[in-house]
Amino acid sequence: ESWNPEPGIRAKDEKILRIGGVFGLWSHMSSSWWRYFNPPEGYARTTGMRITHVWCIDPEAGRRLAERYDAQLVGRYDGMVGQVDGMFIDDFLATPFMPDLSLPYIEAGIPCFFDRPMTSSVAGALKVINAAKRSSTPFMAASAYEYLKEIEVANLRMKGIGNISFYEARNSGTTLYQYALHGLWFTLKAMGVDVERIGHRTANPTNASGLTTLEHRREGKLFYGTIHHSPMKDIMVAVRAFGNQGDFEASCVSDGRPWHHDVFTYLEMMHAIERMIRTRKAPEPLEYTEKKVRIFLSLLHSVFEKNGEMVDVASLPESWDATSTI
Repeated sequence: ESWNPEPGIRAKDEKILRIGGVFGLWSHMSSSWWRYFNPPEGYARTTGMRITHVWCIDPEAGRRLAERYDAQLVGRYDGMVGQVDGMFIDDFLATPFMPDLSLPYIEAGIPCFFDRPMTSSVAGALKVINAAKRSSTPFMAASAYEYLKEIEVANLRMKGIGNISFYEARNSGTTLYQYALHGLWFTLKAMGVDVERIGHRTANPTNASGLTTLEHRREGKLFYGTIHHSPMKDIMVAVRAFGNQGDFEASCVSDGRPWHHDVFTYLEMMHAIERMIRTRKAPEPLEYTEKKVRIFLSLLHSVFEKNGEMVDVASLPESWDATSTI
C-alpha cells in the first residue's frame, strides 16, 4: 500500500484521448508509434490515446496515413483546433517549422508533444516557450532515451557517489540526429543541464564517429564529461560517472528482439505524454527544456560553424539557425 497509495478509480480519465497529428512519412509515428494509439486487430491497447485527425503537407501522404490510422484528414495544419485533446508535431523534415505549426494549438490550450528536437533555432524554441507561458499550456520536446529505465538507475546511483568528478558516456548512433540528440539528452537527464560550454569533434559532421566534450559548472566548480558516439553492437547508450565517494555505470542493452523498443524504449515516454495531456502538467520545467535545446543547438554550432571548438551555451545567438544541418 505504501508503494502506490493513489486511488485506482479515476472516472474522468476513462475516455480515450483524441490525438491530432501534423505528420510526415519520415517520423516515428508513421513508422511505429501509431500502434500504441490505434492498435491493429489482435494487439493490446497500451495507451489511452487514439489518433483521430491528421494533417500532412503532402496530401497523398496524408491520405495514406489517415487511412492507416482510420483517422480524419484535415485540409489545414490548424484545422484540428477544437477537435482534439492533444497534438503530436512529428515530421523530422519539418523541424524548422515545428514552432509555427504548434502555435495555433498551444494558444488554444491544447497540449503538444514535439518529436525531437522541436526547433532549429533558439528563437524558435522561445516562440513555443513564450506561447506556453501566455496560455498556461503544457508541451513536451523529448527523446525516448530520456525515459529509459536506465535513467532512473543513473539518477538513483548518482546520489551515492558524492561530489561528481567527471563522467564518460557512450552512444550508439550513426546519423546526425542520433549522435547529436538522443545520446546527448540521455546524458543530460542523468548528469544535469548546467553545461557552460560544449564542443564536438568529428571527421564527418553528418555521421558518427565523434566525441562530444561538455563543461559543467556546479556549485562554483567545474567538471567535465565526454560522450563517445559510434555504432555499438547491442548497447544503445551508457554512462559512467565518478565522484569522491564512488562511481557507477548505467547501460541500456538491446537484446535484438523487436518488442524491446515497444516495452523498454518508447512506452514510458508515451505514458508521460498521456499524463501531460490528462493532468495538464509538463514532465519537466520550461527552463529545463530551454537549456537542453540550447545545449543541443550549441553542439551543432560547434561542429558546423566552429570546427569542433568549445561553444559558450549562454552566448549562442538566438537567431542562429541549424536548418542546413538538420
